[in-house]
Amino acid sequence: MELKRGLDRGPFNDEQVDKLNIALSGLDSGQLQWLSGYFEGLIHTSLNKPSTGNLPLDSGHNTKNELKHEKVHILFGSHTGNSESLAKDLHSKVKDLGIDAVISDMASFKTRELKGIKKLAIIVSTHGLGEPPVQAEDFYRYLHSNKAPNLAHLQFSVLSLGDSSYIDFCQTGKDFDTVLEKLGAQRIVPREDCDVDYAEQAEAWQSTFLSAVVQTNGQTSRSKRRTFPIIRLISPNIPEIIFLKPPFSRKSI
Repeated sequence: MELKRGLDRGPFNDEQVDKLNIALSGLDSGQLQWLSGYFEGLIHTSLNKPSTGNLPLDSGHNTKNELKHEKVHILFGSHTGNSESLAKDLHSKVKDLGIDAVISDMASFKTRELKGIKKLAIIVSTHGLGEPPVQAEDFYRYLHSNKAPNLAHLQFSVLSLGDSSYIDFCQTGKDFDTVLEKLGAQRIVPREDCDVDYAEQAEAWQSTFLSAVVQTNGQTSRSKRRTFPIIRLISPNIPEIIFLKPPFSRKSI
């Protein structure tokens, strides 16, 4: 892939253009999109640290005016421990981005806290014949009851674990995804349904979720929005870096 023409438009000297051209040549569109989200995380991490240097690929905002990241809440419902392990991994990755995160099993979670949550990740397995694991039963029933609140202020995504040899594959995750939407919550990234070999799918979902968290920071509170760098193709072989304001999806790149 010939990148040099697109890179020439960016804030790079000739040596940097040559190095980037070599490093990025041969990457497909999916890999470039992944790097886009990765770089967004690096940018926000650097903006949270004092610096006297130039801000990389920033939109020109002073760091003093940057929005504080909305806390990410991670809830898991586990039967064998896989959902818990993935939730802890996601929690660690969110913290690595400099974003506050709270993790809890669904049995310990206080439902009254839903009113204050802006970003929510649900990681849950399916037990028996499409039933939630014991750990998730009370929270599951609460969301499906008349006591459940309006959640229009909340953005969420669901990672569901299951076994495709069963008819009700990942049914609990599907149910959580559906009921949260019915309660007014906004799906930040699509639900991912994982089979018994879940590692690769789960990691991809985590990366997509983290990128979306960075991109939509402050969106639910209607705060002042900043722009983010995104790589798109301006011709079949030439990418360029553009700045977009959220909300946007990868389909629009």
